[in-house]
Amino acid sequence: MTISHEAMSRLRSHWAIEALGADRVKAAHDSAASMYVDSNLGRQLHREGTHDAATEALIQDVAFAYEIVASEGIDVLAQVSLHSGTSDDAVAEAAAHEAFALLRALPLKLDSLEALVHQVLQLGALAYCSDRWAEYRAWMREREVNPELFQSDGSWDTRVLSALGQIWTRLLRKDGWRDLEGVVEMVARLRAEQRHNEELLFSAQSRPEELQAAGWRLVALYHWARLSEMVATYLMQGEPADIATQLDFHFDRAISAAQQSADPAFVVVLQWQRAMAQRMVAGALWSVTRIGPEIRSIVETATRHRSMFEMLPPQRIAIQEQGLLDPASAAVVVDLPTSAGKTILAEFKIVQAISQFKQDKGWVAYVAPTRALVSQITRRLRRDLGPSGVRVEELTSAVEIDEIEAGMLNESPFDVLVATPEKLHLAIRNAAIDRPLALLVLDEAHNIEDSDRGIRIELLLATVKRDCTQANFLLLMPYVPNGDDLARWLAPRTGKSISLATTPWQPNDRLIGLVSAVAPASGRGRDWRLSFEPMLTSGSSMNVSGLYQIGEAPQLDRTFSSIKNSLSKIAGASALTLSERGTAIVICPTIPTVWTIAEELSGELPEVDDPDIALVQRYLAAEISGDYALIGMLARRVGVHHAGLSDETRALMEWLAEQGKLRILVATTGLSQGLNFPVSSILLASRNLPSGKFNRPMTAREFWNLAGRAGRVDQDSIGVVGISSKEGDREPLAQFLSEQAGALVSRLVVLLDELEDAGRLLNLERSLYNDQWADFRSYVAHLFAQKKNLDAVLSETELLLRNTFGYSSLAEASPAERQKGLRLLEATRAYAAELAQNVETTTLADSTGFTPEGIRSAMGEMRRMDKSLDASDWQPGSLFGDVTSSALPDLMRVMLQLPQIRESIDELSGVGAGIGDRAAKIASDWVAGVSIKSIAERYFGDASSPTAALTEATKAIYRNLATAGTWGISALSKLPTSGIDFENVSESDLRSINLLGAMLYHGVNTEAGVVMRMSSVPRTAANSLGAEFARSHDSGTLRPSEAREFLSQLSDADWGRHVPRGSDLAGADLRDLWQVLSGSAGDPGTRTAAAKARKAQSGS
Repeated sequence: MTISHEAMSRLRSHWAIEALGADRVKAAHDSAASMYVDSNLGRQLHREGTHDAATEALIQDVAFAYEIVASEGIDVLAQVSLHSGTSDDAVAEAAAHEAFALLRALPLKLDSLEALVHQVLQLGALAYCSDRWAEYRAWMREREVNPELFQSDGSWDTRVLSALGQIWTRLLRKDGWRDLEGVVEMVARLRAEQRHNEELLFSAQSRPEELQAAGWRLVALYHWARLSEMVATYLMQGEPADIATQLDFHFDRAISAAQQSADPAFVVVLQWQRAMAQRMVAGALWSVTRIGPEIRSIVETATRHRSMFEMLPPQRIAIQEQGLLDPASAAVVVDLPTSAGKTILAEFKIVQAISQFKQDKGWVAYVAPTRALVSQITRRLRRDLGPSGVRVEELTSAVEIDEIEAGMLNESPFDVLVATPEKLHLAIRNAAIDRPLALLVLDEAHNIEDSDRGIRIELLLATVKRDCTQANFLLLMPYVPNGDDLARWLAPRTGKSISLATTPWQPNDRLIGLVSAVAPASGRGRDWRLSFEPMLTSGSSMNVSGLYQIGEAPQLDRTFSSIKNSLSKIAGASALTLSERGTAIVICPTIPTVWTIAEELSGELPEVDDPDIALVQRYLAAEISGDYALIGMLARRVGVHHAGLSDETRALMEWLAEQGKLRILVATTGLSQGLNFPVSSILLASRNLPSGKFNRPMTAREFWNLAGRAGRVDQDSIGVVGISSKEGDREPLAQFLSEQAGALVSRLVVLLDELEDAGRLLNLERSLYNDQWADFRSYVAHLFAQKKNLDAVLSETELLLRNTFGYSSLAEASPAERQKGLRLLEATRAYAAELAQNVETTTLADSTGFTPEGIRSAMGEMRRMDKSLDASDWQPGSLFGDVTSSALPDLMRVMLQLPQIRESIDELSGVGAGIGDRAAKIASDWVAGVSIKSIAERYFGDASSPTAALTEATKAIYRNLATAGTWGISALSKLPTSGIDFENVSESDLRSINLLGAMLYHGVNTEAGVVMRMSSVPRTAANSLGAEFARSHDSGTLRPSEAREFLSQLSDADWGRHVPRGSDLAGADLRDLWQVLSGSAGDPGTRTAAAKARKAQSGS
């Protein structure tokens, strides 16, 4: 049950709350919020004024009124119904929600053991009864509530109370398996001491009534201890199965004994404890996931290895109350708040789908919008599902299926395939996998409205809906009010939307405000300060009034005039202070600004000695350059994240940030679209996102998705989001923060609206040939290639269009909107008629993913090349060899005819008569194994610094060549104008040709090297390790899964043989890097401990 806004409204009209008066209630909440900020952020945010005893008394009074309301429903709260309760139950839960918000702000009662135990346990009970236990655990960390706080050497019943305080502190914080094992051990010690101390107590009593009261109190404490042990055991092992019944048994006896002891306060404590304990076990993984044996192994892995014992409330509700795992639902759209744990829900759905389709060997596709997220998700799924036997493979983001991937798709027994939309779409269109698709999971599905990727994602879903008739869908997204529309589109009869993003629940509180520089008294100089002004927002954020000062002194040695209008410096300076409490992210507008701010911030921080950071530093020196500025920044716990980093470097930055090793991560706004880990604070210097060659403003949905990452679950009581501002910015920023995330709209519809606004909707047939419609034209080409008959296409065009979200929504809208749909239908039919004039081009377009027009233009350019091509020109040694005699420069020029990659190739190609030569030379060097440092010096030597040159080189390779170049080379090799006689070319030559794109993508020149790179081996060691791997395998049978198994068996000495000459990396370093990058690392703490042990051993 979640707290509804209706329940909150009814709570305000309850007699106990109305009796206080609205002004007193509001004053209590305002004061509590202010006190809470002060207690958790007081070392970073300062303000004038203090709270007195009268303020605390007001908070206590209002909280007590809420507790009265909650107590009216205490028995029902303890029953934990799987379905929404009555309105009275909802009001009781809402009252607990509000009481918790007030009482958590008060200081700990350290002067009395009994008062402290009551405070900690009562607040815990309120948290569980209002689904705020994640916030409560963060409160425990912030207030340093630990078992040692409750130690006492008093009388026996005092020591029992002390032990119970320690026991429940462990149960409430659940800081790993050791906490729960400690509960069992403490109860065993209590039991051993019980008989001796009971005899001493009873013999010492002089009056029978005292003896009787003490005896009954001990009986109550005994049952309390026993049920505490049972809760701990159940959280660890899922036993006993009838845990709820047994808890009721012991609580009934404990409460009865407490009543006999004439201690009404103790009775109330136990009643709240019952509600807390029952809700705790009801939310345990074992209770929530009682679905089948296929789930049990995942739960065992989560509890034992990841110390995950409970489901967050949205996760529990999605499974238990809203039917996430209902096999009858063909499409489920999950709309949850950011950081609510959508990935674990996907994992359960994945395991269920694999089990359902086991007989047919069904597989699951997990789609993420960016390369960075694909890698993150692959690592996580391998970590979480690998121990249960689920096999996870990753498709590279290159939009072509190379020879190795083709073999992997058809021969490797994978269960889950992680890919970008573009890559999966190609695999589906080409029927590359001959097993049924059981489930498609689409992460960050709100990107269906994105201006760059939206149509691509929508058409992928449409293609799967049409071509993979058995497939189910799971769409994960935040802040989308019309999830029902998407669910009905994908499965009109059985679609389901699970939406909890608009409920009051959130993993922690967020403080969102504007940050600006305040002038010194003189109006100039270096004695400026930073001001933080909390803002009212449309989302869930704290409502705190007044101005705060960030830090106690200027964070940077800069004059006020140089910082007051520099939004990036304001954000960076704020991060220096706010990062004292956990990792802070600084979002800057450009890559050069990222480097500048990171350099300045690192100069303000001390050096640290950390084995994980040192490992990444050695990697960067070996793979990039010893002159790389990032190496020095990392020494001071400052990292960077932008498009000018290699994929591996970005992954390592994310890994360090996830482990809490980075104090500050400075990034471009692109990180907001790939940030999949929480941090303590986010400081924005820019609200613009990259969109092609230009930027566009961040939407409200995108902002709240990013802001939702501020505050780590269980770690931070308050996540902070600061938006840099200067004079004149306040009003537009306040307006932006007040905007609501609207309904999700198909990009297809947006394009039609734009044409209508421009008065060009009647000329839609001509507009379809614009670049922004390229993906739609490719979709129509796919439909035509399937039918291979114009009459069939024309007769089914509307049915085919209805597979898209955009057309289906127009068809069900107003007459004016339906008219737009009819115009799209007419234009599509006209375009299909054009395709019928050249069926071969259409088929080629379908197999490559390019538009038919682009294919025709490319073929024309290839015919005009000075030299006719044959199969020998497409061999790796020839194509990537001497550029002066290679066909590669000409092919780069041909790629400029392909609209989907034209822009990326154009950035590399140069100008004038030699257009294409520069891109060809960079590609040739990259495949030949030339270091990024040397490529930077050869082709980007005019950059402002060595790091700027390295950044440009890395961006050219990983953003341009690795995507556009690989796609283009692969497509051009398949055209009739390639000169390749596919019927007569040898199998080995054809295999080499089909690996060209993979070699360019990975920067290696052997098949075995490609396999090693696909298995996450650093580039400098890939060819060498690949050669050793290939010696024990036949050519043509090299698979990433077998490579990972081979790598996992290597000793440190084996790895050491492949360390690049002159590198500071050790064999153990290579192994650790591979484990991190591949997702084979397991527990990071274990990996670090092993590294320290190896270091100590080598030192001795």
